[in-house]
Amino acid sequence: MATQALVPVEEYLRRSFADREPEYRDGVLEERPMPNFVHVLLQAFFVQFLQPWMERDELTVVAELRVRLRAARFLLPDICIFTGAPTENLPASPPLAVIEVLSPDDSHEKLLGKLAEYHDWGVENIWVVDPDSRTLHVFDGDELRTVNAFELPAYSLTLPQSEVFRKVNQRFPK
Repeated sequence: MATQALVPVEEYLRRSFADREPEYRDGVLEERPMPNFVHVLLQAFFVQFLQPWMERDELTVVAELRVRLRAARFLLPDICIFTGAPTENLPASPPLAVIEVLSPDDSHEKLLGKLAEYHDWGVENIWVVDPDSRTLHVFDGDELRTVNAFELPAYSLTLPQSEVFRKVNQRFPK
């Protein structure tokens, strides 16, 4: 079995990547599954849907932002939703919510591990979108629960399943 050379955190932070940026876990670069068209369409949907909250400076919504969970742990959630306007260029404080959109190559075991990392970091709302089954899920620290909508009651925000998948269903009917 081959061993992988550890990459110092400083090198990871200054390196640019020709392909999709990997995540960084304790010196190891971990490749992320390549998104397909539906995946990026859903990322764009969340940014567009949440635009009114961003215009009022209530929330900031970004895709593929590198976040720092601890000194040697950097992940790239598909979508981060921050309260207000973050002042950290490389956020080390948990966002209000993260959204992971499943890719065809995602493994259930790796997904649950990543969601647990978000939970342990202090992310209050951990949402998962499954484009294949057209379902929404919430991770509560122990398990994924299927839901009909994502909600942030403090912002009077509800993202119903039908709205999340409207464009996907138009372009890619089941």
